[in-house]
Amino acid sequence: MEKPLKISIALTTYNGSKYIVQLLDSLKQQSLAPTEVIIVDDNSTDNTVEIVQNYIKKCNLVNWKIYRNPKNLGWQKNFTKAISKTTGDYIFLADQDDIWHKNKIKEFMECFLKTNAWMVVSDFKVIGDGSSKKTTSMPKINYEIEKKSKKIKFDKNYALILRPGCVMAINSVLKKIYLDLWFEKTPHDALLWLIANITNNIYYIDSPSIDFRRTDDNASGSIAHDVSFKKNAIIREKKVNEWYLNSEFVNKSFAEIIRRNTTWNDLRYDLLINHKLISWIKLFKYKDCYKTNKQYLGDLYYYLISKNN
Repeated sequence: MEKPLKISIALTTYNGSKYIVQLLDSLKQQSLAPTEVIIVDDNSTDNTVEIVQNYIKKCNLVNWKIYRNPKNLGWQKNFTKAISKTTGDYIFLADQDDIWHKNKIKEFMECFLKTNAWMVVSDFKVIGDGSSKKTTSMPKINYEIEKKSKKIKFDKNYALILRPGCVMAINSVLKKIYLDLWFEKTPHDALLWLIANITNNIYYIDSPSIDFRRTDDNASGSIAHDVSFKKNAIIREKKVNEWYLNSEFVNKSFAEIIRRNTTWNDLRYDLLINHKLISWIKLFKYKDCYKTNKQYLGDLYYYLISKNN
């Protein structure tokens, strides 16, 4: 007899007392209940942990667990810790400010089981608290129909993340590879997307699965695209490209694009990390690897900034 599939939710919190109960309610009210909910708090200074503990006790949620870090790890490492603690065959990622739609898990699982996807993503509905001046848009996703589902097309911009982690769910295969490749200060959703996309394993649900709250405290909305962020992206892509080209998952029809992107990325590494200006001139030959010509000029700008820091 086959073992029942385990579904995990990985949730991280930090000073999230304002909205956390709304999220917890939406997780508890899912039409398809998760097997476990793993919550990792990054040493909040408010009463987030107490609110969650009381909620778990009041609702008798024996399969919900909360862990509190003795010191603040930072959101990237904290989310990786939460993912590592899950035991499910499928892992859903949750942000503390959002509200899940009732059928989110059910609809994602239908897609997983129909397609054998490594990752399923969806759209989201933006809500706010009236204080945020940020705007959030959803880039267009190009897809093809496979097994009556929408599979994201592989192209030269495969490293460009098109949906945030809060509308991602992954399988345990992707989780294992992610934990092997993760390194300090790496955003979990960017690395997960890159691994799943380079292996051509992302499926897309073109309707909202959550209410995505925009506040001025959102980690996802406050990432500065500064030199350190750009360097992380370059190292991330370099690492995943090398892993993929030496893996059992390599697809010969994608390999040429990935090898060209690898050369492009190596030159960017030499420019921004090894501070070799000659690499920017060499990058002209690979301008097609940039999404826009403006980004080619942007690398020179970041080179000048990083050289002076």
